[in-house]
Amino acid sequence: MLRVADERRLPFEVKVPNTITRKAIAELEAGKGKRFASVDALMADLREDDCMRPVNTH
Repeated sequence: MLRVADERRLPFEVKVPNTITRKAIAELEAGKGKRFASVDALMADLREDDCMRPVNTH
């Protein structure tokens, strides 16, 4: 916080969300999207998505 006050700026570039990000934000604000009862359930879902991707052999 002191750095922000001293320099009167954020220590990173602020970017405008792209189209995909704006759609994702709107979806979540509308109450859509996945919910998980635990971190374990979230991680299991993420791992499942990894198994569905083709393996890059390059």
